[in-house]
Amino acid sequence: MRRNKMTPPPIPETQIENVESNKKNKKWMDKLCWIIGAFVLLVFLSGLNQNRPEQASPKLKEEFNLTTTNLICEYGDSISKEDIENLFEYGESIPEDIVIDFEDEDPVEVYPVGSYTFKLRAEGYKTKKIHLMVEDTTAPDILSDTISIAKGDSEDIKNQIQVEDYSEYTVDIDMDEMNVNVPGNYTIIVKATDKYYNQTIKECDVTVEGDSSSSNQSNSMGGITGESNDVVLTSIPEYSGEAYIEINNNVPDFEEYEVQEATISYETYSNLDSLGRCGTAEASISTDIMPTESRKSISSVKPSGWENKRYDSVPGGWLYNRCHLIGFQLTGENANSRNLITGTRYMNMEGMLPFENKVADYVKSTGRHVLYEVTPIYEEDNDLVASGVHIQACSVEDQCASLSFNIFAYNVQPGIEIDYSTGENWER
Repeated sequence: MRRNKMTPPPIPETQIENVESNKKNKKWMDKLCWIIGAFVLLVFLSGLNQNRPEQASPKLKEEFNLTTTNLICEYGDSISKEDIENLFEYGESIPEDIVIDFEDEDPVEVYPVGSYTFKLRAEGYKTKKIHLMVEDTTAPDILSDTISIAKGDSEDIKNQIQVEDYSEYTVDIDMDEMNVNVPGNYTIIVKATDKYYNQTIKECDVTVEGDSSSSNQSNSMGGITGESNDVVLTSIPEYSGEAYIEINNNVPDFEEYEVQEATISYETYSNLDSLGRCGTAEASISTDIMPTESRKSISSVKPSGWENKRYDSVPGGWLYNRCHLIGFQLTGENANSRNLITGTRYMNMEGMLPFENKVADYVKSTGRHVLYEVTPIYEEDNDLVASGVHIQACSVEDQCASLSFNIFAYNVQPGIEIDYSTGENWER
């Protein structure tokens, strides 16, 4: 049996309108609840902020007011307060709590030569990086002035040279002007050079001491006082018209060992004494120390007792010459104050020059050595001008056989009186 399909009854319009109205009301209620909830949350959060204590805003750190960030320091010096002050602008106040911070280095008192970095720190300031350069521009300091050694002990000279320097250094000693085997007073030249080529050159006085058997010779090297001087004076007569006289029958009184050791050329000059007077000059003369250049001016030297005057009776006019104890033609010495005395023109030309020429001629003709010694003799302890000079010589290689002499040349000028204590002079 077929059934008919049922059609639902229509919904009344009033009912539909009520449903739509209810939906709209629900949406508005949802929005209102959301707004009220948001408002309550804002009020709550605002209350929390009002109860929270106020926090200070961070203060900006200052910059160090520097003129440079590079610092140069001398090797051996610590970084000083003054070094740090020099980094700042002139007149700029420096924080009292400033700190030098070598972050990557172990702190040391003295930094070796090289490049380093450190930081400046202080409360309220930004940290600043500084570049440090340590340099060595200081030459070594040679402390030694005088040295005394035993005869022949050249190694002891090196042992007695004292040098101070932070860097490694080398020492060179020029001993060309001395003979360690001959007692006497010498001057050496010491040169100290560090690894950065800073260099100091200094003259040092060296005394070579003799043994007891040669004590009289050591005393005579002073040339002014001592037993040797007294013996010479007692054997010299008054000047009687001859420019020189022979001493000890013209035989030199060198010790045998002195002649034997003179096969090596040398020259030595005594230091000036407290009155500015020369002492003994001694040399082993050969062609290797003879001059190779022309003579230069010696006018800068004023020997003791230099009271010079002109006289018509004196050849050349002037009474005094600057007399070389060892002549220029023998050793090439120019303005060496330890080799120049106040001597009359007469003594220089008539008393000394002939013997200098003998030595020069022998050396040039043979190429051998001559042991040559000149000692100024002062009659009174305080005389400024020598009464004369004691000169002796000996050909070395043949033990005085070819050439030898022992003389005293008078420091006088015919017709002129001399006050040897002062150097004053006048015509008779």
